[in-house]
Amino acid sequence: MASPEQRESSSPVSTPQPGSALAVDTSLLARATALAPIIREHADITERDRRLASPVLQAMREVGLFRLFTPRSLGGFESDPVTIARVTEEIARFDSAAAWAMQAGNTGAWWAGHLPEEGVAEIFADGPDLFMSASFSPPHRTEPVAGGYRITGRGPLASTIHDSPWVMMTGIVFDGEQPRMTPAGPTIVGLVMRTSELQIIDTWQSLGMRGTDSNDIAADAVFVPDRRSFLVTPAYQPGRHFGSPLYRLPALVATDVIVAPVALAIARGAITALRDLADRKTPLGSMKTIRHRSAVQFALADAEAQLRSARLFFYETLNAVWHVSWPMRYPRSSTAPI
Repeated sequence: MASPEQRESSSPVSTPQPGSALAVDTSLLARATALAPIIREHADITERDRRLASPVLQAMREVGLFRLFTPRSLGGFESDPVTIARVTEEIARFDSAAAWAMQAGNTGAWWAGHLPEEGVAEIFADGPDLFMSASFSPPHRTEPVAGGYRITGRGPLASTIHDSPWVMMTGIVFDGEQPRMTPAGPTIVGLVMRTSELQIIDTWQSLGMRGTDSNDIAADAVFVPDRRSFLVTPAYQPGRHFGSPLYRLPALVATDVIVAPVALAIARGAITALRDLADRKTPLGSMKTIRHRSAVQFALADAEAQLRSARLFFYETLNAVWHVSWPMRYPRSSTAPI
């Protein structure tokens, strides 16, 4: 399999060839690499304040890292998933919290493809850098009302919530005291709200990933108009801006292209930290550093093998999923899997 870095930038969306491996857009990767100094400079501030430092957020915005999922027709890059994953992994090398913010800064644009045209126009009214936090699970009690829905409930892990003007939650539609049923189960809707309509509850007192600002949110009978709602179903018809195969990817893939690379980068950082420590630490009663101990060498080798195999498997599988998402396999007129 070819390395995912072996390509020069040529198009916002890479066209996979049958049997080939997809390389990344090196121009976008270079933008991410260039942010290393400012991200590292503010990493301690991000950790202390439990949210991404403003200069880092602004720098990432300025180079376009929050428009990777945004359609080209709306001013975005409409990039390929391998590029998105590699860019995220590169940012995570400098600070995992900064890379985690790529979720709120990108996956909302993917979910926007489920909305009616009026809703898409509203949430992109301020430009292509759509910032949308989410607390996807569990779904909350939602009542149908004239022109939309009202949702009540509290959800966890709404990452980058203080910097996101929009937030998405899911709801179970109730008719009276009974959930509205379909052959597949209760009716589930996705609901996009202004963050200002919700209460942010300070719960993110974690030991790691403190800078992700992943607090709870609570909605108290918040009204959501139909234009900012959609049915969460196994298939949907993408809107007119969302004809690219990027928006035919399963929902978990659209999230995992950001979550998985962050985990890969954290694992690489842990191995690097242990290597550095092994060169410096001399145990009590020893004349040599721990790098000379066979147990340490074995642990490092095992970790290295696991990480490299996991990374290869991830990118190989992502490449395969991208192949089957293309129109030759999935015509534009058909429904697309969530």
